[in-house]
Amino acid sequence: MTKPAFTPGPWVAEPINFSPIDEWSVSADGFGEIVSVHGSDGCDDPAMFPGTANAHLIAAAPELFEACQASLVLGQRVYHNANAHEAPKDWAEVRALLQTAISKALGEQS
Repeated sequence: MTKPAFTPGPWVAEPINFSPIDEWSVSADGFGEIVSVHGSDGCDDPAMFPGTANAHLIAAAPELFEACQASLVLGQRVYHNANAHEAPKDWAEVRALLQTAISKALGEQS
């Protein structure tokens, strides 16, 4: 498999400022800030700020990428060791989703 060029994880999301806008910093130990996330979306309730959810999703990216790669490898092994006629459509759909996510993370597609 292709080795990713992105900053290795784990990444951590930390709030910068909750007022008047939702600001987060996503960083990696030894690499500093990777990205800052903003997004109060005009909402007054900090629990509803999309920046908060977006920052946590971005911070999970290295682990999600690793999970996608592991799932793809495991799925291929299971599929090839099982009766191929049992669930080819289901596996094809899952495999396509995983490959699309992995390719996007590697910058091979947008």
